[in-house]
Amino acid sequence: MLNKIAKRIILLLCTITVVGVLSGCTETILSQNGPTAIFVAGKLDSDNTFSKSVNWLENAFSKFENLAKHGAEEKSQTLAIPDQYQVLLIGSDRRDGSWNGNSDVMILASLNRNKKTISFISFMRDTGVNVPNVGYGKLNCSFAKGGAKLLQSTLESNFQISIDNYIATDFVSMADIIDLFGGVDLDITDAEIPVINGYINEMATLRGFDPSEYQLSAAGTLHLNGLQAVGYMRDRYVGSNDFQRTERQRIVLQKLLEKLKTMNALEILKLGSSMTNLSIQHNFTAEQIAGLAALALECRNYTVVMDRIPYDGLYTSNGENLDPVWPETIEKLHATIY
Repeated sequence: MLNKIAKRIILLLCTITVVGVLSGCTETILSQNGPTAIFVAGKLDSDNTFSKSVNWLENAFSKFENLAKHGAEEKSQTLAIPDQYQVLLIGSDRRDGSWNGNSDVMILASLNRNKKTISFISFMRDTGVNVPNVGYGKLNCSFAKGGAKLLQSTLESNFQISIDNYIATDFVSMADIIDLFGGVDLDITDAEIPVINGYINEMATLRGFDPSEYQLSAAGTLHLNGLQAVGYMRDRYVGSNDFQRTERQRIVLQKLLEKLKTMNALEILKLGSSMTNLSIQHNFTAEQIAGLAALALECRNYTVVMDRIPYDGLYTSNGENLDPVWPETIEKLHATIY
């Protein structure tokens, strides 16, 4: 049997796989739209928590021992990770347990083992779609009305894709993740200061903190803690609305990944152990999480492609909505992930 330290390392891999490997911790190819991604982690009140999977994984260690003795073909069969595998990453703006919130972060993480690629496709919140049993509206309203399952079925029916699993989080606990990394250094403009401070006021008040202790007072290259950095990531009023917001999210993700690469084994182990205390809503089985962890080394050498929908030049404005040019959009998406 694996010793105790080895088990903790594998548990860490399982944690990092979903919120690290699936966030593109490798070489990145920039699309014509630029890279678009967000590191998502947070809390949702749910009995089905990611932290519970730590216990589930204790029962899956025998599978890891078998993996050491058998080839890649048995890995796929034993741990139920197919050659084409897709996970929907969701970030909600909910502030309490009274509703689901709007899904302001929607990223399709697509693993293609034959092409040796991992694709991350962001879907903008104002994308105009037909929501099953609801009708035409913004994509993010599907999560508000029916949670992750309705959002998943909306994406599947509109974009003609199949999604295997989902992870749903809120933005508040993202601050806790950033604090675990020790904060990030960001370039802040004068125009961004009042917007960020507005978000800081809201989030600090919700968490019972004194907002004055977190306010930004001057522009420049600043070291931000988690609460401040999330305020930066939420800003869609300075620049080009949600287009600019996804860029800010990508910048923070890149800063976190840079820090991750400088950590030693003990620091990473401590980080992973802390992250397992965060609860999220998901529909993974223990075997699937174990399978993703087993694929971590393989995926580390995959090419990572990041993009955004609506694609540049393939949408029309319809009031506040952005309606994709459907045939070309579907064709381009399928060419990327399949």
